[in-house]
Amino acid sequence: MKLQKSQAVAALLVALTCAILYFTLRPASSYTHHLDTRYQAMRLLGTFISQEHPGEGVLLLANPFVLKPKASEKIKDHDTMGHEGLKSGLAENTSLTKVYPAIRSDYARDPSSVVIPPSSKTPLSFVVETASLDELADTHPEATIITSLIGLPQGVQKLKVWKSDHPARFALLLPDFRLLGRSKEVIRQFKNGKILAAVIHDKASGEPLIATKENIGELLASQPRSFGF
Repeated sequence: MKLQKSQAVAALLVALTCAILYFTLRPASSYTHHLDTRYQAMRLLGTFISQEHPGEGVLLLANPFVLKPKASEKIKDHDTMGHEGLKSGLAENTSLTKVYPAIRSDYARDPSSVVIPPSSKTPLSFVVETASLDELADTHPEATIITSLIGLPQGVQKLKVWKSDHPARFALLLPDFRLLGRSKEVIRQFKNGKILAAVIHDKASGEPLIATKENIGELLASQPRSFGF
């Protein structure tokens, strides 16, 4: 009986050890890696903002579909990881306000009526109401840096916040800069300070890489697809 009991205990210990090793050493799922990369990318953006523009308030444009009663867990995960990543990179005394742009009324009535380029990394650029960005900026004038988890809205060039004399400036995650036209226009907006930074995935390493006015020309030339071109 003692031998059988010892064998049972030994078998249990082996099973527990195998389980611990499996959950400790198994590779992260691609989805988990994707979320972690999103977190790290926004953390990088937050760190840049706090180092280069300390003390300025930040407005975060998030996915309005998160507010829907039947929002999927994936939508919520993306929203949470992006928000938490940005917050972790910002200095503690930085004001961060998370807002949700309105959804276009025509899309709400009939989603098929809105054309979304299948290659766009920021499909919500074509779904949100462009004018709502001006409204949100007016409501939060203390937030002079606008970051986005959903890209720039289509037609942003027509907005007050995009005018050169408006204090708002942008820091973006995985942007689709085709919305601005040609690459020369993108470089111009970086050089004049309307776009402070954009985080992309470096095509060589796959790691988050920040584009600024110093390197935007080089990066657009070497990896245009990272910016949507």
